[in-house]
Amino acid sequence: MKRVIATAVALSALSGLAYAGELPKDDPLVILDNEKKQEHKAIDQQYQRALRSTTEKASDPVRVDPWANMRGADDSKAKK
Repeated sequence: MKRVIATAVALSALSGLAYAGELPKDDPLVILDNEKKQEHKAIDQQYQRALRSTTEKASDPVRVDPWANMRGADDSKAKK
């Protein structure tokens, strides 16, 4: 009799451990975890997009005319 009870207890403990790691798909904790993963993925995608757009704009050369303010107006009579 003791052997039967010990076997039953061992089987119930092992089966309990096997199912303990699995949560049903409609469990609130699983849903919350999936939402957090999706939110983190969306935030990472936005960050990568922003990072790409800033590096693309920064790599464009900026043309600056240092003599722009030193030149006179083109109102001279010689050019007309």
